[in-house]
Amino acid sequence: MVMALVAIVMPMTVKAAPATGVIMKYPFLRLNASTPYWCSGAPASTGTLDGNNCTAYFTGGILTLWNYSGDSIQPQGGDLTIKLIGNNTIIPTCGCLGGDKECGVWAYLVDLIITSEDAGSLAITVENLSGDAYGLMA
Repeated sequence: MVMALVAIVMPMTVKAAPATGVIMKYPFLRLNASTPYWCSGAPASTGTLDGNNCTAYFTGGILTLWNYSGDSIQPQGGDLTIKLIGNNTIIPTCGCLGGDKECGVWAYLVDLIITSEDAGSLAITVENLSGDAYGLMA
């Protein structure tokens, strides 16, 4: 008896799940399903993304920044898309990677996609006199 094994290899892309949350000031303040807005420098359960009082909104793995000015960003639980509206600035004030490193956006071992609407921009200023500094760690 002769047996033949035929394998058909189909190309496929396997994507990780989208992020379930975002740390907005490592390791303390998080946006997630119950607090998706960043308003007046803190997570909020309700709000309206307006580029003034509320400058970030997180849902379904997408973080929309509108005139955001604040600390570092780190996705939790999967891939992150950052959508930029207006002029956004990140100046990290505390270490990432558990030590003396400063990271503007820390998306280590996950996919990071950054898009822009209406010429939205992102400036990251990272200063670290005692260790490494990364604008984007992806």
